[in-house]
Amino acid sequence: MKIRNGFVSNSSSSSYLVPLNSFDTVFDLAEKIIDIRDEDWKDTGESPDLNTMKNLQRAKKNGISQDTPVQFSTWNYATWIKKTDKGFLVETCNNHYEISQMMDECGAKYGEDYHDLWLEEYKLGSSSNFFGERFYFLEIEKFGHKKYIKESGGETSEWCSKIGGKGYKCNNSILVLDDGTEICTKCEGLGELE
Repeated sequence: MKIRNGFVSNSSSSSYLVPLNSFDTVFDLAEKIIDIRDEDWKDTGESPDLNTMKNLQRAKKNGISQDTPVQFSTWNYATWIKKTDKGFLVETCNNHYEISQMMDECGAKYGEDYHDLWLEEYKLGSSSNFFGERFYFLEIEKFGHKKYIKESGGETSEWCSKIGGKGYKCNNSILVLDDGTEICTKCEGLGELE
């Protein structure tokens, strides 16, 4: 049985501000989180082959800046990482307990969302993306951003509404690639993450 120490949240997602001296680049931090994710999935029998680490290594080899903002799948909520002048801003799925423990060990500031970290200038809305930012989606090795829809009162995110085998809506992020294609990585055959 895993016992959670350090950060505790009632939400499926958590925001962190990781000190700049804890990791050299966005890719280094992403590699650490992917390692934790993959080990956790092995322990629980949920190990979809998303090629995330292989794609990260290929991005390095292809000369993509290692401080490029990235997105990749975690348990039931994607992980997003970008570097800011205040630190590495991370939103991730806190169902991987070891990620929160790692964040605690490296002195990251914790928040249920970006408001708690006083980082409003880096994000709008209340979703898992950093609004208007171009990210590299590791599972599909393409650039794009998260889709938003306007509602009265401000910006809000748009979620995939496809009904899965268990009768639940997907609720994953809708991604808009640079060519305008809209996809849901969860429904595009990238693994069962529930």
